[in-house]
Amino acid sequence: MTERRIPERPEGRSTVRGTLAYLRRRPFAATGLLLLLLGAVAGVIAYASLSLRQDDARILLVDRLERLTAQPVSIDGPVTVELFPSSRLTASGIRIGSDRSKPVLTIDGIVAELDLVDAVFGTAEIDALTLRRPQLKVLPSPDGSTQAGTTETGVDRLEAVTASLRDLLPRLGELTDLTIVDGVLRTPRPDAAPLITQADLSLKRLTEGGAARIEGSYIWRGDQTRLSVDVGAPSAFFEGGRSSVDVSLAAPHLTLSFEGTGSFQTSLALTGSFSLSTPSLKNAVAWLGDERTAVPDFGAVSLGGMLDASRTGFNLSDATVTLADSTGRGAIELLSGSARTIINGTLDFDTLDLTPLGHAVAPLPRDLLDLQRPIATAFIRDYDVDLRLSATTATIGDVAMNDVAATAMFNDGVATLDLGDASLYGGEARIHLTVDARDGRPRAQASIRLSGIDMGQLLPAVGVEAIGVSGQSDLTTTFDSTVTSWADILRRGRSNTTLSIRSGRVDGVDSRLFAAPRNQTPFQLVAAGNRTPFSRIDAQIDTFGTRLQLGSLTIDSADALLSARGDFAADRGTIDMAGELRATAQAGSPFATGAPDKQFRIHGTWPDPTVTETGDDKPI
Repeated sequence: MTERRIPERPEGRSTVRGTLAYLRRRPFAATGLLLLLLGAVAGVIAYASLSLRQDDARILLVDRLERLTAQPVSIDGPVTVELFPSSRLTASGIRIGSDRSKPVLTIDGIVAELDLVDAVFGTAEIDALTLRRPQLKVLPSPDGSTQAGTTETGVDRLEAVTASLRDLLPRLGELTDLTIVDGVLRTPRPDAAPLITQADLSLKRLTEGGAARIEGSYIWRGDQTRLSVDVGAPSAFFEGGRSSVDVSLAAPHLTLSFEGTGSFQTSLALTGSFSLSTPSLKNAVAWLGDERTAVPDFGAVSLGGMLDASRTGFNLSDATVTLADSTGRGAIELLSGSARTIINGTLDFDTLDLTPLGHAVAPLPRDLLDLQRPIATAFIRDYDVDLRLSATTATIGDVAMNDVAATAMFNDGVATLDLGDASLYGGEARIHLTVDARDGRPRAQASIRLSGIDMGQLLPAVGVEAIGVSGQSDLTTTFDSTVTSWADILRRGRSNTTLSIRSGRVDGVDSRLFAAPRNQTPFQLVAAGNRTPFSRIDAQIDTFGTRLQLGSLTIDSADALLSARGDFAADRGTIDMAGELRATAQAGSPFATGAPDKQFRIHGTWPDPTVTETGDDKPI
């Protein structure tokens, strides 16, 4: 077999010609190699082109920022352009504002994401912009106030922020992603604490003019706050048309949400589902920055319903309001724009506990120092209120009333509470209270009228347990005092009470007291079960500060008629009362002493005074 030889390559034959022959036989490989070469050349050219345009990149960035902020922009640090691994432009030391020495906005660093195709051809259209450590100073207004964060009302603040967004969106152009990292909002005062810190917020749009979303978090008054805002059609929203709007805000002091539609042209209008809750209304108002408005600490408050809001106020229909664990349903209207905020509404409660509301206005003193604690009445001057309230059951302490209908009205610094014809222990109760807070010494006047009340149920409910009195009762009380503090009430409070009790009995007083031998001296309260019936008790009682004056007391029974009058000093615990006992009892009665009528005196320190017969000053 003859061995086949592989011919040798002729000397001088070009390897290039062989390569070309190889590529002719394999056209796809030829095409790939050609594209690779062209891409490499284009990349080198583009990179070289961009490297040569650092100054142009600075000019483009300054122009873009000036269009975005409508303020002069200067860049102190370097500006660099990168293609790989991502195409972006970076800059540092940015100052924005007409006064370069006192810029309105400074930014530590900027990262601008570029479109790769545009960047290859030497342009610098920005798709996304990240601002690192921007610090914005609030501009002073001509009247000396500030333009953000400290405007007149909450509505003003909300509209100021909305107007800023309206002005910003058209300037974004093709920018669809704007991110703030560690942002700060400051007041013009260099020594003042920042209003907002650690702001990490983003504004995203799918397309230019498309749906916009703002979300992120920031520190406001020491609390981390999370915010989310979605606007479905920004152009329509800011031109007075309707757009879907979703808002949520969550912070330790306040949680808020809204879902509905809205518009903003010259003023904001919203319609939709709304909810708000706070563990403390007083702290929430202060946290929002409205420190001038005095609000008592009513505790946890929540409300929700269908909101219809405009520049002049808002209306909440199908409302659910929870105040200090009492939940009512109805409608609430809040109107602003006048000297005082106006609140109108109608609420119906299954159970309304008025105790925590009263404690919020006038907390009960726990010690002598608490007597000097101011009673909260300043909020009466800040609001005009017209609320219609109803409740199946309303409680004040341990006193429970049924079928309650009440009105609460604030007008020009005068508060009026009217409660009419509530059912109370088998009878009816009417209460009228006014508080005049127009000057520095607010004054309260009250009248209470009880008709047909079972006194046996009322006294334990108000804490009277040593002596029990039952029977159908009528009571009328008037009260008048300045109410700057409990100490003020105890010094200056005056009241007048008329009491009538029919067909009852007295428990806890020894009925043999006035029939005892002459050497028995102590007046003693005895255990319940010792009952003395009576046909009628009438009393006239006046108080002057801590002094109680018993103008007249008569106890009429089938056995005796007792009449008395006297004084009781609560601050010293002393009693001095004089009276007369006319025995009319038959033999065998505890009052059947067989002696003539007696005059007596009860005097000493309560609860252990001494009873003596007047005339010979000997103990009864």
